[in-house]
Amino acid sequence: MALENAAQYYDLEGKLRRGRGREAGTATIHRCKDGYIVLVAIMGKNKIMWGPFVEWMKAEGVENWEVFNSDKWIDPRYRESKEGYETFCKIFESYTKEHEKLYLYEVGQAHKVAVSPVSNGKDLLENPQLKYHDFWKTLRHDNLNGDITYPGAPYELGTLKWRLGNPAPTFGQHTGEILRELKYSEKDINALVKGGIVHVG
Repeated sequence: MALENAAQYYDLEGKLRRGRGREAGTATIHRCKDGYIVLVAIMGKNKIMWGPFVEWMKAEGVENWEVFNSDKWIDPRYRESKEGYETFCKIFESYTKEHEKLYLYEVGQAHKVAVSPVSNGKDLLENPQLKYHDFWKTLRHDNLNGDITYPGAPYELGTLKWRLGNPAPTFGQHTGEILRELKYSEKDINALVKGGIVHVG
């Protein structure tokens, strides 16, 4: 869900929707000891969200945490301002850079703050939650002469069983089969292949 329509924006408009975010504490990315975390400490003027974040900073003894204990942070315009954004990053990252992302995730979540590690492929393959749910699946890929690891079911639907299908087809693997279904004769298919119009793998 967090990806929203980023792929479509890039595909249709050439816009690359990456970055640290521009509104302090609202889906912003912050460096930590072993990578990055993403934080949603507030959205709009939701003071109920901001309170737990301030309590987290206080409980951890973050230097200058008191700066966050002000109603000016409830105003999105201040959080979007250069002063607000830079102040937030300076204080918050003085804390995050001293800790690993798993620690920040667990402690932040314990304080009811929406914080999550920014995971790379290795992180995801080793993720205990994904391992517990047997998320990763392997499938033999003859064309690559090996077993390939694929993501499994994105969710479980009670009695409906999900299964991994076939590997992605190779170039032209099903072309002949599809053309025959469309009632092309072998002569026509051979002519299309000879003319370089289709490739039959």
